[in-house]
Amino acid sequence: METATQLQHASGGGDEHGLLAERRAIAPTEGGTQERALEAAKHKPAQAATGHGLLSGARRLLGAWAGPRGLGPEADIIRAYWRGQSELPLPAVPPLEGAVLSSLCVGLGDTLMLTDIPRASKGATPVFSASPHFRPLMKHNHWWTEPAVEQQLTLVNAPTLVRYYRTGNGHYLQRLRRAFGLPVEAVPRGCVEWKGKRFSNRVVMHFEPGRHALWQRLHVHPRARMLYPESRAELEKFVASRRDMEFWLVGRAPDNAPIRGVRHMPTRTLAELVGTVGSCGWFVGIVSGVMHLATAMQLKCCVIVNFPPAAQWVLPTCKHTAQCESEWGYPQNTHLHQEEGAPLVPKLSLDSLQRAFGGEVYPYHRTDWCGLIEEEL
Repeated sequence: METATQLQHASGGGDEHGLLAERRAIAPTEGGTQERALEAAKHKPAQAATGHGLLSGARRLLGAWAGPRGLGPEADIIRAYWRGQSELPLPAVPPLEGAVLSSLCVGLGDTLMLTDIPRASKGATPVFSASPHFRPLMKHNHWWTEPAVEQQLTLVNAPTLVRYYRTGNGHYLQRLRRAFGLPVEAVPRGCVEWKGKRFSNRVVMHFEPGRHALWQRLHVHPRARMLYPESRAELEKFVASRRDMEFWLVGRAPDNAPIRGVRHMPTRTLAELVGTVGSCGWFVGIVSGVMHLATAMQLKCCVIVNFPPAAQWVLPTCKHTAQCESEWGYPQNTHLHQEEGAPLVPKLSLDSLQRAFGGEVYPYHRTDWCGLIEEEL
């Protein structure tokens, strides 16, 4: 299908500064409704593996959009989970008048986090970065203008601002907007403008983690952002089952071994990467800069994760806590877990991939639940 829309960005995955959130990442949750639901499902092992049976049963009992304030059992799970979490006691955001938003982290995802503020402020809030990705990205953002030299003396580090100051709940991008007093949109995404032809049956994949994954493997999870062999096998089954679709891979293949049925697409520049991703209707891959780019460009995204536990992937993020990855997850994306399943995040399998592409896995290619960040819990 033809697309000539203003497409937008979605952030990057880990930084090397302000790592409090990941040091406390895998602490057990308090009062987590998903855990209780999984416990109740032990008598139905096949369904408990994905959580699909739990939500299906709840929908049959309560009706499609039942619940105290609507949006069905999914909203009830989200509300109950976040009510059981404690907000971090953080200081208020200091005055930012005259400050330039920047980032000491220079990966693609971290740099993408800077693209939304020019759009949100209509160019009034200056943004600058020394990242090699910054200027190529800003070629796709007509709101950005280069700050004057004298403005570049006062730079604010985005990761520090988001993690260590009271910027509220939601996604990283939404917290940055709040910090600068800008309107917060319910659906977070950055700003990457692109015009071209998009193919709804084309899938772009990406499994090459950023360098921060090395730190995560030492301190958070020994296989952080790896694609497991058993997950690769399920992906290859899915690819083989969808002869109606075209599968492309950008970046290195996992373990440098080609994925059967997937065509490798070299991208030598960021402009080529934007064009390749923009031509696709779907993204499948790990949390990475390319995932954030695909979300920004409004692809349907199926994100493969392996930490924290599936029961802690509860989006949108309704409180500012120290939970690992909570500020990076996009509530409009579907997530599949490599190790276990929960009601909102099934375990990765051929079946869950098929259901994800069929719009049968939360959030069902919809944004209905994104506004829950506005509720008082």
